Amino acid sequence: GLTTPLLNIFPVRSYDVTSPRAVQKGVKCIFYDGSLCIGCRLCQRACREKWGLKSELTAFHPPSSPRLSSSTWVTIIAKPSRSGGSLFARRSCQHCDEPACVSVCPARAITKYESGPVVIDEKRCFGCQYCVVACPFRVPRLDPELKVARKCTMCYDLVTKGQPPACVRVCPTKALKFGDKNEIVTLAEERVKRVGGYLYGLKEAAGTDVILLLKAPPSELGLPEVEESSYTSPAVLSEVLTARGGLGLFGLALLAFLGFILWRREVIGRERVKEIPR
Repeated sequence: GLTTPLLNIFPVRSYDVTSPRAVQKGVKCIFYDGSLCIGCRLCQRACREKWGLKSELTAFHPPSSPRLSSSTWVTIIAKPSRSGGSLFARRSCQHCDEPACVSVCPARAITKYESGPVVIDEKRCFGCQYCVVACPFRVPRLDPELKVARKCTMCYDLVTKGQPPACVRVCPTKALKFGDKNEIVTLAEERVKRVGGYLYGLKEAAGTDVILLLKAPPSELGLPEVEESSYTSPAVLSEVLTARGGLGLFGLALLAFLGFILWRREVIGRERVKEIPR
């Protein structure tokens, strides 16, 4: 089709998949333990208060759980358990090791920090929604008023200072933990052996920096089914953009054109730096 050649025109961000980021120093990770979560949703409140997000319906009863939106960046899904009570799952940005949103953004408005967070610069975003379409976890949302994409930032301002995100700080049952990725991966693997369940985010989309332990299959808890391979190659992105976005020739041509302009601007900037007398 036309999508792959056009995606090959502009500079797609690439990642070295032969060198897992989990072994790199400084990478942080969030671990959500669904066996300890009580569905209090204090994490949702902490996120909303820290980032000044508009309040949406939040209560204990499962049907009232809000969906992800431009003003709800983290939410706790509650599903009835066959044995009684509820099963819980966290929904937020997974902060992929190889984020498709970064690869496809024509404005270079999304950054993958070495410490883990994937952050949208709202001053650069112009609301094209390619990240919304490309994300395998279907997380970014367009703000209808600001006309920019928004999502969880992993509280990058805190993480870069070595501090845990706001949601982790307030969890009363320690269902949320934060630390070096190597340690978090080890904890998650030991925990699932002890209590049973499913790990989500460890291998999906070539790995993420948010790992969930779930007491039921992810699909039963309302989480997207995501392949283990990377979503950043032009071939994969072309399939995703076409299948989910229904993007036609005009949209893809615009994407390629914007990518070329931004690439040229970066090249010119580097050349000017070289010309500065030393």
